[in-house]
Amino acid sequence: MPSETSGVQNPIQKHVFRRPLFQVSREFPTSQTQLKTLPDLIDFNYEHNAERLFAIQEMRSAGKPPFSTSITFKDLKKAVIACTDLLNNSHRDAEEKIISTGPELQSQKKPVALFMESDVTLFVYLAALLYLDVPVMLLSIRLGPIAIRHLLKSTAVRAIIVSSNTKDSLTRSLPTDEEIEIQIATPYQDLLDTADGKAIDSFKGPLHTQDQLGAIILHSSGTTGLPKPIPLSHRYMLAYAACHLLEPKQCENRLNVSTLPLYHGFGFLAPCISLSTGLTCCFPSSGVIPSATSVVEFIKYCKASSLMTVPTILEEIVADKDYLESLKGLDFVAVGGGAIKQVTGEILVSNGAKLLNHYGATELGPIAPIFCPEDDYDWKYLRLRNDMEFELREVSQNGNSGQTLYQLVGYPFGQNECFVVQDFLERRPGTEKLEVRILGRGDDTIVLSIGEKVLPSRLEDSLLACGLAKAVVMFGQYRSEVGVIVDPLNSIEENDRSAFIDAIWGFIQQTNPLLDRHARVSSKSMIIIKPSNKEFPRSDKGSIMRKQTFELFEKEISDAYATTETSTERRILSTERTRLHLDLRKLIQECVQDRIPDVSEWADDDDLYTKGMDSLETTRLARILNCVSNQYAFPGIGNGAVKPGLIYQHPTIRALADVLLSGVNSDRMDEENRVIDLMNELRSQFSPFADVESKRHTRWTILLTGSTGHLGTYLLQQLLRHPQVDKIICLIRSRQVNLSSTSSTVTAKELHARQLEANLKRGISLDKNSWNKIQFLPANNMDEENLGLTQSEYNQVQNTVTHIIHNAWPMDFQQALTSFKSQIKALRNLIDFAADCHNAQKLSSFTNTRLLFVSSIAVCAQYSLQKTVPEAPISDPNIPASFGYPQAKWVCENILADAVECYKDSVKPIILRLGQVVGSTDTGVWNPNEHFPAILKASQSVGTLPDLTGTYSWIPVDVAAKSLLEILFSDQVSMDSKIVYHVENPIRQPWKSLLPALAVKLNLKNRTPLPFDVWLDKISEAQNNAEEMESLRHLKQFIQSDFRKLSGELILDTTRARQISRSLRTTNGITLDLLDKYIAYWRKCGQLS
Repeated sequence: MPSETSGVQNPIQKHVFRRPLFQVSREFPTSQTQLKTLPDLIDFNYEHNAERLFAIQEMRSAGKPPFSTSITFKDLKKAVIACTDLLNNSHRDAEEKIISTGPELQSQKKPVALFMESDVTLFVYLAALLYLDVPVMLLSIRLGPIAIRHLLKSTAVRAIIVSSNTKDSLTRSLPTDEEIEIQIATPYQDLLDTADGKAIDSFKGPLHTQDQLGAIILHSSGTTGLPKPIPLSHRYMLAYAACHLLEPKQCENRLNVSTLPLYHGFGFLAPCISLSTGLTCCFPSSGVIPSATSVVEFIKYCKASSLMTVPTILEEIVADKDYLESLKGLDFVAVGGGAIKQVTGEILVSNGAKLLNHYGATELGPIAPIFCPEDDYDWKYLRLRNDMEFELREVSQNGNSGQTLYQLVGYPFGQNECFVVQDFLERRPGTEKLEVRILGRGDDTIVLSIGEKVLPSRLEDSLLACGLAKAVVMFGQYRSEVGVIVDPLNSIEENDRSAFIDAIWGFIQQTNPLLDRHARVSSKSMIIIKPSNKEFPRSDKGSIMRKQTFELFEKEISDAYATTETSTERRILSTERTRLHLDLRKLIQECVQDRIPDVSEWADDDDLYTKGMDSLETTRLARILNCVSNQYAFPGIGNGAVKPGLIYQHPTIRALADVLLSGVNSDRMDEENRVIDLMNELRSQFSPFADVESKRHTRWTILLTGSTGHLGTYLLQQLLRHPQVDKIICLIRSRQVNLSSTSSTVTAKELHARQLEANLKRGISLDKNSWNKIQFLPANNMDEENLGLTQSEYNQVQNTVTHIIHNAWPMDFQQALTSFKSQIKALRNLIDFAADCHNAQKLSSFTNTRLLFVSSIAVCAQYSLQKTVPEAPISDPNIPASFGYPQAKWVCENILADAVECYKDSVKPIILRLGQVVGSTDTGVWNPNEHFPAILKASQSVGTLPDLTGTYSWIPVDVAAKSLLEILFSDQVSMDSKIVYHVENPIRQPWKSLLPALAVKLNLKNRTPLPFDVWLDKISEAQNNAEEMESLRHLKQFIQSDFRKLSGELILDTTRARQISRSLRTTNGITLDLLDKYIAYWRKCGQLS
């Protein structure tokens, strides 16, 4: 019999817990001795750990102090067997049993549903039905009647087992057209009373030879609609039992409180880990709704050593210092079922709680293991388990600042098809462990009317962290912009509403620059304070159900958009064309003033988006134009006719003025464009060149130099992913002094090792098939005949190469121009090689060998700051920065410009000028020897940053690599007589907002930047005394002379490049999260303290 106590004594259990052995890989275990089901686990513990504690069940009744029942593993099996007897003897009528235990397949049996409160009785009934091999469906007692009817009908449930408390609510939910038997459950205490004297040793669970779906049926939370049934196999429960990294000493004589309901997957974790480790689980009374008070009391009552709970409980706990103290000594505080607010997590951790982020998916089971966190663990990330063959799959969406996003993929037991968890994940930088952070769900994405996608969690989490809101929901589905519904932390009086909105707006303004531009809230009118008579619909796990929220708050949301549209100040526009240009410029200035201080120098024909205007500002401008008082004078405005799309189609002041004055119908223009597109398509289809094109290479071989460099490694990675790239020939400098005396095999192995080393530095991993596509050749003597290759090597490559990327270049700002002569000769040899490839492969002029040369913004350093640098050759030798590196690049650019005429029938040169390329969005790897990390290191030494004006334009290296290849492989390039393209981030960001954040992240003593020249003087003084300033010495001339100009003052025109490159068109600015990755990497390298 279980023992009842008014306080848990937790006596020392002398018998050492014997752990069961089982595996949870995809393959079904073939050995009959291996455990495969929950009944197998219960049988094992009955045989080997019978007298050890399985669980403690708390019980409370009104007016009486709480007491508890201790249940051993022997008690558990006795109760389960008694329950199976009761179920076997239950009758619907004299002839038909509720429980059918025939030999048919699991999927053919009708399930029995459990609809009762969460306590040990529910777990006993679950186990009993699994012993009988009867499909069991678990229903949340929080489901509404419509959801229950839907689940019962969709699974053909034959019977439902309820408690005396849940019977009435279920009766109202039953389908009227089906007869379903209802049976009231017998409490586990009574089951144990009837179990005495029964022979239970011989009673075993079912034998299975394969995973069959339908043994257990759970359901989704219904956050995006009606809940759906999810059939699972017997082995599903073993996934919970194995989900831990706990050592025996961390479980011995220790108790774990779990507040999670047993009708959801997370609730299985505590009892299943008890069955696999002996860590006794403690269940709160089902008669009390869990709260901070009841949970803390139960922890103290049990003398528990750990806790598993949900975010809402922890949010209550952190509000009370005494409650917070009760978590301090616990081995772990596991939180799951939803996202925990950052401010809550920070309070917990700063007060000594060992917070452990847990994560799971109903279809796959638990994904993040339970363990006792050490110092290397960051609670904001999830550590993924490695025993169930999960994989992280890179997805095409780019998150904030273009970082690589992943989704987790696994194979549910009994299924051949993979299951993709919808959450977007981001890898934790700087750790070898597989740890990720959830950025938001793929099916929780808000899609705007312009087609852009928004992950709402970034802004929602930021506003939750401000301490003014207890819940925030972003809205904007299929609208032009987003807004937020805010549930205040404390009740707001009517006369305080304006001040509250002002406070929230202040935090939004701080957060907006860190978000994708289309994800920003544009005005205060898009902030809705949640009415006190409405509550956010929530799932059982406490998650806000977004779809239902949109429906519930439909009126408030519609009113917010209407107010935003009509609250815009009405203006009068001049109908005289010149004055209209001035009026439009003023309106544009108003729309972009929070980012771009002055547009007065913008020419009437400047592309607004090249100059930095974004989608949110376009929406603002459209809204203003639609509120013009004299719109009757503008045929192009009409009755609210100005949509953002009209501005996108006419992206200059002159073009926009023309369409407003003329009123040319945009639909008609679209039709004209479609006809023109068809005309060009038909011309291409039936042109004499079509026959030549059909013979063109469908598989490409790429010659790549500089593949071990920062950009080169990502170029190689992207090339290997391209479906038409068949082979890549990497020319790499060998460390061998005399290549003629070294065998080609030895050299190839050495070059392979160098590439592998370069990849590992940047967190890039290639599989065997990828390595098989790469051929390595030495690049030591590219300035010599045949590129320094043997004749046979040269013949082989010239017969296969279709595209050349010349990316190799010594990154040395101290070398004079004469030192680059060999680099210039190497380029000349590559031009000849490209012609040889064309001739050797007998290609037509339509399929010239493409040679892309990676140049630099430094070639344009002295270009007039009053103008945007065009995508065109620069013939003036005074324009490059005044040191050897860009001067030599200028020489190469002009050699390629000359080659256009000299080799027009065989070579297609492409000059690609790069702006400031920064670290990877995925790993945060950014070469610590480059000028910007060197400046940060120097700033740490002198305690302050330099004051930088204007804007910066950083493009992550992986985005730059994608853009480069999109240009190289574009059909448009072959027909374009122009050869220069600019790859620079078209999103320009103000230094003014970045510098204060950098000062905080670097822990600088002086948060106010110094004037640049004053800062340089301080650096010069420090250089004389500090060895750590050595990294800056070789960059001194560049920083003094050219850094400011090349770091924001000089703007590259990217119009032609953006027309071709989707990656360039869709890239975003650099967020502080991405900057954190860079800083973390530099600290790891020792560049920053």
